[in-house]
Amino acid sequence: MNCFSYPITAVVIASSRLPSSQTNIGLKVIYSLLALFIIYFISAKERIRFPNLLLSGLFFFFIYSVRLLYDIFIADVTILYYSPYYVLAYFFVATLLPIITVAVGYRYINIRQLTIFVFLALIISNVSLFYYLFYIGDFGGLEEQLSMRANIKIESVNDVGTLINPITIGLYGASLVLFCINLLLNKLINRRILHLILYLLMALGFFILILGASRGPLLGLIVILIICLISSWYKSDKKIINIIKLFILIGLYISVLSGIISKILAKYDIFLLDRIMTFMTERSRGIKEARDYSFSGAWNDFLSSPFIGKQYVGTYDNFYPHNIFLEVLMATGTLGGIFFLLYFIKFIKNVYKLLIDKKYNYYIPLVGAMLLSFFLSLTSGSIFASPEIWIFMTLTILLPKV
Repeated sequence: MNCFSYPITAVVIASSRLPSSQTNIGLKVIYSLLALFIIYFISAKERIRFPNLLLSGLFFFFIYSVRLLYDIFIADVTILYYSPYYVLAYFFVATLLPIITVAVGYRYINIRQLTIFVFLALIISNVSLFYYLFYIGDFGGLEEQLSMRANIKIESVNDVGTLINPITIGLYGASLVLFCINLLLNKLINRRILHLILYLLMALGFFILILGASRGPLLGLIVILIICLISSWYKSDKKIINIIKLFILIGLYISVLSGIISKILAKYDIFLLDRIMTFMTERSRGIKEARDYSFSGAWNDFLSSPFIGKQYVGTYDNFYPHNIFLEVLMATGTLGGIFFLLYFIKFIKNVYKLLIDKKYNYYIPLVGAMLLSFFLSLTSGSIFASPEIWIFMTLTILLPKV
């Protein structure tokens, strides 16, 4: 619920005019109580054991926790837009607690049931976004929505803020597309009529991705899709025939997609494509984005205190640098970076294991969606504000043992 179905609750909040802050806090409390109940339930049945595979991650989280507590309560470091108690609650309650729950309860996870649940959550999330953007929200028709970045905001006398930003909208659309493709690639759904439904869901996801108009989810979809295609080809028995089929299918898909896009472009202005073209033009001219300066600031903060890090937010803009690797070095230095690297290596090794072994085919749709979220941590993620990254890394490390 914490990772794949947030748009559902956000649309309910926005459409029913519920107070977003109080409702979100209430939901977080419910999730936390559920996590605590799971831990209690497992502890009542058996002695809780923390997997040795996660020890490097545990050491990293300990170092980051010390950094966070020191910066907030002693150094009085502030972060833009958020209160210090929001940061603490998000890290310790919304991030660490679910990780501990996964760590102690992974043996009780049913991957088939989890895959079905995630798939249904992604479907309902994308349908909810489509319904809100076109039938509830005051965003105009198709032409207006394609020419801007979709988002869901709360605007009232006592409650103002963004419930879902464009990047998140794009991520959910891209995740649904990738999930459907992996279901087909790994032959997890064989009935023809269900294939048609998958193609329709892919179209819905791609449309939501376009409405989000964020480059990161689109690039992530392309990169992770290529990885999944290579995985599918590697595991196939007839590699030459399948590679020919693959190129034919890709060629047909590109030609059909190009035809559809060209017709749309002839009639509509697509903001996502405009942003991509603007980015490429500015890059060729050497023009930097605000994020480039944030990256540079985080790196300089690390260099100024390379062993233990500078602080949990950048000195350049008092915000996280939108890159998980830079943030690890900036906040925890080489000391935390070593433990994070060990954790990351275990994550990558298990991703590789899951992708190349046929017995893990049922895991691939879920792994693909998790990889997509992790990819976005390179451009939009944060240690304390992106719990899904850490939950996915932890789950992926433990998946072969499930």
